[in-house]
Amino acid sequence: MQPHRISAKLFVDNHEAVDLHKVIPVFHRWIRDAAAPGLLIDVADYTHVPQGPGVVLIGHDRDYAIDVTGDRPGMQCVRKRIAEGNLVERIRATVHGALKGAAEFERDASPHGPLTFRTDELLVQILDRLEAPNTAETFEQVKAATAELFGELYEGGDVSVDRGSDDLRDPLTLKVNVTGAADLATLITRLETAGATA
Repeated sequence: MQPHRISAKLFVDNHEAVDLHKVIPVFHRWIRDAAAPGLLIDVADYTHVPQGPGVVLIGHDRDYAIDVTGDRPGMQCVRKRIAEGNLVERIRATVHGALKGAAEFERDASPHGPLTFRTDELLVQILDRLEAPNTAETFEQVKAATAELFGELYEGGDVSVDRGSDDLRDPLTLKVNVTGAADLATLITRLETAGATA
């Protein structure tokens, strides 16, 4: 199993503060200042799509978004090109990108106002359906493969990993919930200490 398109999403804690129109200039600033890892290219506005991709910062090898799918806004990082490493290393790098994006948004309080992100919940999706079909067997394989990763990331926390939808048309989804999760800065440090790169 060698999927390359992987998504990680951290949810906004104060979702009532999300104004997608105010996210657009923030992402333009990220491009100008190279504020996030990767080559950043353009901003796509999907604010007209209910419960959709929201606002997407298009990059060469990864995209960042304030995604509002399922009416749950969050910082999403999507790796979309062939990357080095095995599946776990690719998931690690994608999660690192989402954490870094969320931290950058928390630091940038203008013009969108303060947004904070939950660290006790993480959504990981493998978007290559041919490489990783959404079956119970594949889910169990990926869950077992990522157990050490999530154990390191959420050291000291009580971690549970559940399957998202069992509809074969949907991407394979890992819903990670943690009791006693650390803050963003600590989680980023743990991944960077382990050698993750976004």
